[in-house]
Amino acid sequence: MTLQQIRYFISVAESGSISEAAKRLFTAQSSISSAIKEIENTYDITAFIRESTGVRLTRSGEELLIEFKGILETVRKSL
Repeated sequence: MTLQQIRYFISVAESGSISEAAKRLFTAQSSISSAIKEIENTYDITAFIRESTGVRLTRSGEELLIEFKGILETVRKSL
């Protein structure tokens, strides 16, 4: 798990869209999709429900979002 993957996850969760997160982060949608899949495989969860209008967090995804925000905050404080 990398900090970049965590940032991707948070951006998707906050924007509700992989394509919007890709635009905000100036990266390819495929990179973000791959990062999300890797996170889901690592934690053995489905973090997002994919819909035609975007994505929304599952309960497991909501819990992971809280954890990831805490990790980023800890990293920011240590810099």
